[in-house]
Amino acid sequence: MIRIDRAAGLALLCALALPAPAQGLPAWLVEAQAREARLPAPVPLSSEDGWLRTQVQGRVDRKPVLQDEGYAFSIVVDDTLTVHCEVAREARDLARLLVVSSEAGFAQVAKSMGSVEARVIERTAAGAVGPHAFLGLQWIYRVTQKGEQRVGALHQFAANVGDAALLCAHDQVGYAKTFETLTRTLTSALRTGDAEPPAPRFREIVTFSVDGAPVGVTTTSFSVDADGDTQLVSRGSTILQITPGRLVSEDSFAVEWVRPDGSLINAAQFKAANGELSHNLTLKRADGVWRASGSLDGKSIDLALSGEPASQVAQALARRQLMARADAVGASTEAMNWSGVDPTRLIKARATVLAAQGADAFSVREELGEIAMEMVLDRRTGTLLSGRMPIGPRTMSFQRIYTEGSF
Repeated sequence: MIRIDRAAGLALLCALALPAPAQGLPAWLVEAQAREARLPAPVPLSSEDGWLRTQVQGRVDRKPVLQDEGYAFSIVVDDTLTVHCEVAREARDLARLLVVSSEAGFAQVAKSMGSVEARVIERTAAGAVGPHAFLGLQWIYRVTQKGEQRVGALHQFAANVGDAALLCAHDQVGYAKTFETLTRTLTSALRTGDAEPPAPRFREIVTFSVDGAPVGVTTTSFSVDADGDTQLVSRGSTILQITPGRLVSEDSFAVEWVRPDGSLINAAQFKAANGELSHNLTLKRADGVWRASGSLDGKSIDLALSGEPASQVAQALARRQLMARADAVGASTEAMNWSGVDPTRLIKARATVLAAQGADAFSVREELGEIAMEMVLDRRTGTLLSGRMPIGPRTMSFQRIYTEGSF
């Protein structure tokens, strides 16, 4: 927390109403934001029961103990910075986790410092540490305490690591690179349980941004069971600041079971908007008809769908075959897609090859009903490398940042 004078406070309020570049902020604030701490070499940390094992760059005064299905601990760095972390014993919806924890953080600020008069997100982050997807937020806020205006900060990081979730935060202005390095080390070294889970046959992580600002991340993985059937699991989280200080979150989880020939066995999709479940749906074939059933936006549905849905595996394989053709440019492939865009019907998905992008990729126009996207597809996997689509006056961009395995 940093004290400011009243004139600087008015300038900051303007910056909070509309986030400004660093050169528009007072010099003393820019200097404070540039502060960093010296990180020591990583050292082992384990919980009292041995379930949690990781590496930390700093001092932890006591072993974490299981409490309320999680392990909380604090890392002191260079005697100047304290980072508070918690590891939950199950994966979490990352976007909602950040929203809830930020509200709890600002409630604590209000309790100890006074009402938060203005707050805004300065920076968002979405990415991966190896195979582990993460989201991050960097807040700046203003309070008045005993007649003096003060500026504070809240830095947050959330990642799913296997069947566990990691949440870390600190409340000092600056130390952005220190926090990033510390949380990446913690995440990459994090191990839980008695044995490491087997790696999926294929996994990829895609981030998405709006006008260059990271807003979300999706992890998709393929695993094969003893019968040769593929389970495709996709988990995504998006967080947006719609007005200064006001967040909206969306978290999704989708599953497909697919036969060795790529045909769909069944599917399910779940979506929560701001913590409220909006999609809880299954897709199954019964008596020769595909039916979507469950709850959608609070209403029960049980609908017969017209057409034959294609699995995500089948669609990727079709795109791979398309790009392998000598006459690929100008050629296209079509399939019926069961999408979260409108799960009450099957929507035609069409991919048209536009041009080769080197030896290993092609630019493609993807159409899902009335939605059109420009994408670059990986010739090896048939999945996305990068893409973009307009959303009104804005542009949403996609970028694959991690891949492992094959299918």
